[in-house]
Amino acid sequence: MARGDEADVERIRRKNGGLFVTARALDLRQVPVADLDALDALVEIAKKYETVVLELPDELGADFVVWDDGLAFRYRHGPRPAPVAPPAPPPPPPPAPPKVQPYRPPPEGRVVFDALRRGPAPG
Repeated sequence: MARGDEADVERIRRKNGGLFVTARALDLRQVPVADLDALDALVEIAKKYETVVLELPDELGADFVVWDDGLAFRYRHGPRPAPVAPPAPPPPPPPAPPKVQPYRPPPEGRVVFDALRRGPAPG
């Protein structure tokens, strides 16, 4: 993310003061976000869409956001931690063992009867 100089941010804010609105919080976790490298570009987008630039200050600097129809354009000012990769999905479970019927011997005398009924083996 871009880390603009504080003087540049103040210059842009003074020049376009009516566009900037301070906000306490904005949840961007469920919306697409286009990160920009320059606050000037974000201000131009706000002018084009005739909307405001939300300024979300925090202990590291500030995020500046323009919201338009389900898409957030963001410029991040100040140091930001590197994004953390999502954890890897757990491995799939091992396959189930095949279902095998246990061997049960035929009832007494049944083997002989079945062999007589079928006749001699071909051969």
